Amino acid sequence: MSVHLRWVAVPAAVALCSLALPAQPLQPGTTAPKAPAIGPAARQSPRQNADLWVLKPVVRPPVPSAVTQSANPIDAFIAAQYKTKGLRPAAPADKLTLLRRVYLDLIGIPPTLRPIGEAPT
Repeated sequence: MSVHLRWVAVPAAVALCSLALPAQPLQPGTTAPKAPAIGPAARQSPRQNADLWVLKPVVRPPVPSAVTQSANPIDAFIAAQYKTKGLRPAAPADKLTLLRRVYLDLIGIPPTLRPIGEAPT
């Protein structure tokens, strides 16, 4: 039995395992070779892995007490960063600017003069 490799779309772990197949079939009573450890995390001890962010519990941060006109708590975080950096939010956009943004988002090109002339004021 020979192993023929061909390109197929498979997850990386499956692809790496398939490359470790022996060229000759295993004989009865023999064991398969161990696959090598993959990646830097495989070389770390479990104690070192405890420092990874993905293994830490999720903690909800306290919402900053920044003054904002929105009821959304995310806006309080943004307002707090604005305050620490000495910035202020931009003024609300006018209707023509909003129309231009919608055109760019939905169509991918800026509007022509015709839709701008037909825009409600």
